[in-house]
Amino acid sequence: MQNRDLAGNEIAAYVEYTVTVKGGGTSKHTLLRRFSSFKALHKALAVALPGDVYPETPAIQHLFSFSLMTWFDTLDRDFIEQRAQWLSMYVGDLLGSPTLRQQPHVRSFFQLDQYSDADDSAGTATG
Repeated sequence: MQNRDLAGNEIAAYVEYTVTVKGGGTSKHTLLRRFSSFKALHKALAVALPGDVYPETPAIQHLFSFSLMTWFDTLDRDFIEQRAQWLSMYVGDLLGSPTLRQQPHVRSFFQLDQYSDADDSAGTATG
């Protein structure tokens, strides 16, 4: 997981995270995702799946718990780097679980059906 420079403009700046999904062999594909997209994925999985299938891992607790951070705090470089590390753990948790990897929300988010070795996706994310 790697973060990119801030995107948008002065009024509507945001961070795009680069997600690299490695399949079987040497194949991989790269996606750009905003944090809000990860949050929407989390909400969809939390509603669709029971807790024993989608447990609250440390990554989930750190990423999606209520925070009093302001919009300006979320654009701080140290915060962005820390969030990228937690997102990398979250991606690894999702893709490392055969059960979660087969969920339609996960397959769509990571575009797994567009690649021939999607069922062999490794639970890694790098940038």
